[in-house]
Amino acid sequence: MSQLIDQHILNLAFSGLQMGVGVYDKEGHLTTCNEEFKKMKSAYLIGDELLKEVVRKGKSEWRLLTGHDGMVLEAFISPYTDEKGETAGYVYRLANVSSGEAPSKEKHLEEIFLDNVSHEIRTPLNSIVGFCDLLNGVTGKHLEETEKLVMKDHIHRNANRLLMVVNDVLDLSKMQKGCLTLHKTVVSLMEVCYKARESVKHEMSPNVKLQHEYPVALKDTYIYTDGKRLEQLLRIFLENACQHTGEGCVTLKVKTFESSETGRDMLQLRVDDTGEGIAPDQYDLLFKPFRKLDRKSEGLGVGLAICKEIARLLDGRVYFNDDYLEGASFVFEMPFEEV
Repeated sequence: MSQLIDQHILNLAFSGLQMGVGVYDKEGHLTTCNEEFKKMKSAYLIGDELLKEVVRKGKSEWRLLTGHDGMVLEAFISPYTDEKGETAGYVYRLANVSSGEAPSKEKHLEEIFLDNVSHEIRTPLNSIVGFCDLLNGVTGKHLEETEKLVMKDHIHRNANRLLMVVNDVLDLSKMQKGCLTLHKTVVSLMEVCYKARESVKHEMSPNVKLQHEYPVALKDTYIYTDGKRLEQLLRIFLENACQHTGEGCVTLKVKTFESSETGRDMLQLRVDDTGEGIAPDQYDLLFKPFRKLDRKSEGLGVGLAICKEIARLLDGRVYFNDDYLEGASFVFEMPFEEV
């Protein structure tokens, strides 16, 4: 197919439309495209992450991309087959949907997002206002100091929860615009892991132990990375594990290994839990934004999507370990360069 379609024909077929079309071979290499496709990819610095995902999975993918000037691009990639029914290549379409009505799928995602935001902002705000009214009102004058401390602790926790929602919204916005940035410094690997564990201790069920497996050889290890982003990624892994584990343990595991593909030393940070686990039909939704697997979970449903972007920026990867059968297991791996 790609041999029958040249750039001139593509330009004629899609002239007058704000639509770019590219044709790739089965290895994911561009064979031909129209001029609009070149302009859109260049102007909005669109990488090949989505294409690589389609090549790896062999299934069509759809996504909305937001440009720096507010332009919204609809990206759609689909494999096409040859006479034998085998994948021969991929058609990649970029369409400007800024001025027109957003696709119904995007409307659905927007509704999910707004519903999540409404719930995650109203709930902690109601708690903060309610406890403040109690403390400052007539009731507060007759409370014991221990009762006041409990209420203040609830206010503090809900304020932190509200702050995390705001930060997630800001990070998601930056991520969609392609401007989520890193600030690398020399950081202690053990300190990053310690801070991530400490940040979720108050979310643990009384029947759950928070454990860690940290090799003695890595105790005094320093690495050059963005410590805050790495801590954020681990915190999201740990928070998800805490929310879905009613008894047993949540374990942060740290190790290094040599990549069998590149021969490079790699750092692996992994969070295992003994919770309810994740159904196989939900695997494809895990790292997509607004995809909460159940209504009881806190958050906007964007945490794992942010983790995926942080991992990409750190030249690493995140994935769900489906070989682990005692609950859920999320893994982050990146090149290990000790300072």
